[in-house]
Formats: sequence, C-alpha cells, structure tokens
Amino acid sequence: GNCVSCSGSSCLAEQSARVSIELRGFQYQQRNPTEQAHLSVAFARDIALAAEVDASLVVDLMGQNSTVTMDQDGSIRAFLLDLEGVSAHDLAMSFYSKLFRETLSNSAVAILGSRPEHLGVGAITMEPEHFVPLQPTTTSRTSTSTA
Repeated sequence: GNCVSCSGSSCLAEQSARVSIELRGFQYQQRNPTEQAHLSVAFARDIALAAEVDASLVVDLMGQNSTVTMDQDGSIRAFLLDLEGVSAHDLAMSFYSKLFRETLSNSAVAILGSRPEHLGVGAITMEPEHFVPLQPTTTSRTSTSTA
C-alpha cells in the first residue's frame, strides 16, 4: 500500500468529516417510515461509494452505522469515519461532482418509484470535523472521575 498518500494540510487530521447535502423539492416528512429508512440507507451507501469507503463508515449524527440523518426539509447530514490516508481534496472532488448529485437523485427515484417534480441537489459541504455522537436527550451532563 501507499503509506504516504497525503501529507500536511491535505490529510484529514481528525480522520473524520461531516457531510451535509441539501435536497431541494424533497418532502421528506411526507414519506412513510419505511421509505425514510430506505432513503437514509441508500444515501449512506451513495456517500460511501463517493468516498470509496465501506458503508459502515458512514454514520448518522447519533453514530448509527450505514445510515444518515435526514432533516424535515430533506437535508442529509452524516459523518465519514476512519478516513486514514484519505485526502480532503479527493473527497471534495467526489462530493462536488455532477456524478454524485445524479447518484443521489437516482437513489431517491429508485426508492420513491417516481421523480419528485422539483427534486434537485443543492449545496453539498464536506468539512473535516471530529465526530462526537449527538445524545438523544436535550440535557447533557459532564462526569468527572479521579483515578
């Protein structure tokens, strides 16, 4: 293998990245739970494919493998984990490509059975960021222990 595939600032220091994708004309909240689940898994697979990693390395904001977090407006949010030796530049090239946008649209159409009239992929952002899973509760407690 090539151990020195990226150097300096081109490497993802955190070895993880936040991916946000804006889907336009996509009424996510109007989909049934089965469609929502299938869409989350399909979009995770699309992200993994673009990043050339296993789908299990795509997690939603809670840390669940092989799925993404879908907001009410249809925005997709996920993290890519264990990106050792992956360059931010290569990831950006994949995520910002026309092919990736088409892949996302095609996945939606395959699951929904038809193309929503105004379906489009808007802004896509990919930011190197350390992954910290969201907690399901609204309150957070910090515990300190002395060993």
